[in-house]
Amino acid sequence: MTDLFINDECVLEDVRLILLDKDGTIIDIHHYWGSMLKERAQLIVNRWFSDSDVQIRIFNELIDVMGFELESGRTKPEGPVGVKPRPFIVKVATEVVFKNGVTTDEEEIEKLFKEVDLQTANNILPFLKVLPGINVFIKECHEQGLQLGVVTTDITERGRKALQALEMENYFQYIIGGDQVKNPKPASDSVDIILEQSGIERDKTAVIGDHAVDLEMGITSKIGCNIGVLTGLGTRESFSPNTCHLIDSFKQLSLRT
Repeated sequence: MTDLFINDECVLEDVRLILLDKDGTIIDIHHYWGSMLKERAQLIVNRWFSDSDVQIRIFNELIDVMGFELESGRTKPEGPVGVKPRPFIVKVATEVVFKNGVTTDEEEIEKLFKEVDLQTANNILPFLKVLPGINVFIKECHEQGLQLGVVTTDITERGRKALQALEMENYFQYIIGGDQVKNPKPASDSVDIILEQSGIERDKTAVIGDHAVDLEMGITSKIGCNIGVLTGLGTRESFSPNTCHLIDSFKQLSLRT
């Protein structure tokens, strides 16, 4: 039997499955989405706006509405990127283009997003910075025979590509992106899919994430333990309404038999 500890406190006995968010939990969300949104915004302005002054203004507007602060270099806590599913990001980007005099639709913007996906797929590693303690914890879970899953609002294929680039994919039995569920976080759909596939009991499962929606998902799913990690978008204040444990980084987590 393996127990999950935060420092010297046991927070879940006989843990068998741990579900992790991706952005802000496994990788640095600010670096990843800042880089990715710049690629998307640049492709959009190159497509429809030729004047350089207009390009700069609309580029900045796109980055802002998609959820990144250029001045601080940080993803907005409220998102939408990193919090809302991809179709929502496509929608707000489409609205910016349409507002600036170009008649287009969400399907066309999604095509440009997919073009960015293709351009970055074979060299995604520069977009990824692993957060402290993750590699050690994931390997420890593997050695103890625990099952691992990633639950992300990003599309599944990009989640998989990220784990492949980081040489982590083999540690994870489940990868569920926002494109695989009808209701994204904070709904329980993603967790329910993994629990059904794994056959593991809810009270033997832990959810770890950097945003309140991750913990709300776990609470809604009635799983055994919810842990908020302060490496991404969440703060102690934003987590406070939820019944969960808080850690500064994965270095505080350990498994004991």
